[in-house]
Amino acid sequence: MSTPPQSDAEPILETRGLTKKFGEIIANDDISIDVRNDELRSIIGPNGAGKTTFFNQIAGVLPSTEGTVHFKGRDVTDEPIEERAQLGLGRAYQSNELFFEQTVFENVRVAAQTAEIGEFSFDVFSRARNFKADRAEELLERLYLSDERNTEARNLSHGDQRRLGIAIALATEPDLLLLDEPTSGMGPEATEETASLIKELRDELDIAIVLIEHDMSVVMGISDRITVLYDGSHVATGDPETIRANEEVQEAYLGGMKEEELEL
Repeated sequence: MSTPPQSDAEPILETRGLTKKFGEIIANDDISIDVRNDELRSIIGPNGAGKTTFFNQIAGVLPSTEGTVHFKGRDVTDEPIEERAQLGLGRAYQSNELFFEQTVFENVRVAAQTAEIGEFSFDVFSRARNFKADRAEELLERLYLSDERNTEARNLSHGDQRRLGIAIALATEPDLLLLDEPTSGMGPEATEETASLIKELRDELDIAIVLIEHDMSVVMGISDRITVLYDGSHVATGDPETIRANEEVQEAYLGGMKEEELEL
């Protein structure tokens, strides 16, 4: 299926009135955002704000109750997650969804091979081991994982597992990359390194990146724009300084977090 051509002015991602209900519970309510082609956007909000649900709606993991998702000018609201991935929408998960018994290299190579042929089968571990090997090596070098290429994923540090998850997502050659709390569980040094890496990936690969993040030093340091969700609703979108000064954002955050946790 062909994808409509994009102009530089056309957002790569648009959500309009995106709503998700679980029975009588409204998880997300009427969320509309635009993400530019080369943008690094952060989604923030207190726990329970609806951030991961919103990501799942964009990626196709959860169907939306109402509203639409347009990706690269195409309505993908009813498209399955596999189709969205084929169109160039990639995602790295917070839960480190890896093949833990396989090496770092094989995790990335299999992801690249699966993206190439359009489907996954467990027999890819026993055949065509050179297929997409160059692509895997390139990504391991870019994510600073070359020294761990022969290490089983289960034996990596938490930070390296998170970077491996990003490498796997990049193996699909996305135009838009969704990152769910990429610095979660990391110490200060690893957090700073990962934040720098994310910005580097956006600049060097010329892709859009949208991330959910709780660390405000990361959010304020690397974001072009920030979207704030609270109680399932869109509170504000703006550049870091605009969000920092927004009284409604302060009120929403301070209602669910301690002031020292916000660090605005």
